[in-house]
Amino acid sequence: MSRVTCLFGLLVLGTAFAAPVPKEQPDPLPDGAIMRLGSARFRGRHTDGVVFSKDGKTLYATDEKATVYRWDAVTGKPLATIKLDAKGAASSRVRGDRAFVASPNNPEEPSGSSTVRVFDLPGGIQVSEVDAGTPVDFHVVATSFWDTAISADGTRFAVSRPKGGLTVFDADTGKPLDLPADTHDGHLHFSADGRYLLVDNLSNAVVIDLTDKKLLAELPSGLRVAEFSPDSKTLVGQWSERVSEKGEPLRLKDRLGLWDVTTGKERSTPTVDGPVWHLGFVSADAVVIGHRSEKGGAVLSRWDAKAGKRVWTTPVGFDATQQGLYMLTVSPDGSRVVVTDRDGRMGLFDAAIGKRLDDDSAHTGGVRWVALSADGKTATTVSDREIREWDAITGKMRSNVRPAEVSQAQVAGACGGLLVWFERDYEKETTELIAWDRAKGKMSWRAKVELPLVRRVQTSEAVVVVVGAKEAGPFNQVRVFDAAGKEKGGWETATNLGFAPTGVGDASVYLGRAAARAVSVRAMKDGTENGTCGVPQSVATDGLALIAPSSDEKLLVLGSAAGAWAVVDSITGKVQWEGRSGEWIAQSASVAADGKKVILQTMHDPVVRVFELKEDGKVWTLDGKGAAAAAVAFSPDGKKAVIGYRDGTVLIWDVSK
Repeated sequence: MSRVTCLFGLLVLGTAFAAPVPKEQPDPLPDGAIMRLGSARFRGRHTDGVVFSKDGKTLYATDEKATVYRWDAVTGKPLATIKLDAKGAASSRVRGDRAFVASPNNPEEPSGSSTVRVFDLPGGIQVSEVDAGTPVDFHVVATSFWDTAISADGTRFAVSRPKGGLTVFDADTGKPLDLPADTHDGHLHFSADGRYLLVDNLSNAVVIDLTDKKLLAELPSGLRVAEFSPDSKTLVGQWSERVSEKGEPLRLKDRLGLWDVTTGKERSTPTVDGPVWHLGFVSADAVVIGHRSEKGGAVLSRWDAKAGKRVWTTPVGFDATQQGLYMLTVSPDGSRVVVTDRDGRMGLFDAAIGKRLDDDSAHTGGVRWVALSADGKTATTVSDREIREWDAITGKMRSNVRPAEVSQAQVAGACGGLLVWFERDYEKETTELIAWDRAKGKMSWRAKVELPLVRRVQTSEAVVVVVGAKEAGPFNQVRVFDAAGKEKGGWETATNLGFAPTGVGDASVYLGRAAARAVSVRAMKDGTENGTCGVPQSVATDGLALIAPSSDEKLLVLGSAAGAWAVVDSITGKVQWEGRSGEWIAQSASVAADGKKVILQTMHDPVVRVFELKEDGKVWTLDGKGAAAAAVAFSPDGKKAVIGYRDGTVLIWDVSK
């Protein structure tokens, strides 16, 4: 094959959007990281508001303030961020090739008027600035209704003032547009070209023609999600209507409809399973719908309006079932669909056939538990649905198991060499523990928890501890199970453990008291209190949020709701070390086996910190540069740290130097 032919083939591959995404390996590593498990493509910290650029080559999102994040829309590779010159930014959103940033005119009165600044992308040059005359909050969800809206091409934005009317601004000049005299305020959504604006105040929904300055068709009010077709002639939306079937009382039933924008005539009635989260036209007559399947998973379906039928349905491929898909965006040419969740995951799909195109080697859900083998050669990572084993030297995945028994469960941790999940049935008010034997590749045991309400489940190497309630009221019940799934005892506490933290060791359970000034230490066998441990003022001031005992239970790591932490002697309560790790709520921590280091992870933060427990000890700041961390662990020798992230990726870090 000639060199010219090879070059031509590579160019075709790089520009054909429907082709599988090239796997450019290896993905770049942040400073200090030595191995990545699972691709970082189409992953990031701020993916919930992702939209395509006008040419379809870039994906944009913001941190909801003054930073714009970018990805290559074909490979998913993160690109350089853009910092906008917008002081006091409180909210932002990208549409087309523009960023819209809202800042309160008086920071001390966030409910007062806001200034909106418009910036061209990728240059970051300010185009216009306007005092909106009302508070502005640019929500990131594009196809849901809010009191602000931006057209997909970035040429117009609208602000609805409660009891104060509606204003539509030209984004180039910042000047307001003339509107029909009888225009009312409400929830807003633009057509792609900015000509039409849907306004729904829950009692009346109407489409406004902003060019001819007239009101068009009235539509069903109370639309929850809606989208215009690319040619702006059709609108699709979901609302709830009152129905009565077989003589039953009236009830609300979700409906989807496609209407002619000018006449209001319904063209088609799409039907899908489960609630609809998002909608997007991929052509004038075809809609892709993000919704929940009958089995509870997140799926995409394509509906053909002309044929009046569903063309395909495909699973999203990541676990976006609890809060649903957060965003659905369609490329300008209609060939690709990108969906996101709130944990930093994206999925890229071929709109014609529903095939997923991106590299899905990362976990389908957030990583909940991580571990390195004693020889450092094998890493085990666990999400709510998957158990993966990796070669920790090469980064290659060795196995991926999705136990059917835990399809609706949550990971609690490891106990006696087994992985433990818990599954809650809210209707029956029951909870069941499920233990999986990794070595044998099968379920080991199931155990029913005799509590109607369960708040949390925690594990140590020897026991599983459940905190719950007998009935609606305080979470003051503790149940203890051994590594074989047998209940060994339980007791009632004097403290409501709904918000007070607990820590679990092999011999004792550590219960945070409501006043956050002390930790009650109880023997695991019979629940008798055998001591208390004081909480340092630095932690107690902001509220005790974390208790993590060392493996030998000689030390306790205590974390606050604002980043302060301390390591104390579990018997005397004497403070050994204390410091600060970020500004967020302490969520998880671990002490190295030799007791010389502690690792701390805080909520919503991609940065994890490792502290050397000695005077003037070293601090390792491990910045994953992406989604928030969710699980942390040391290697057995304490020289490496393993961190799992909410976007399904895992990084191994060197903390020996």
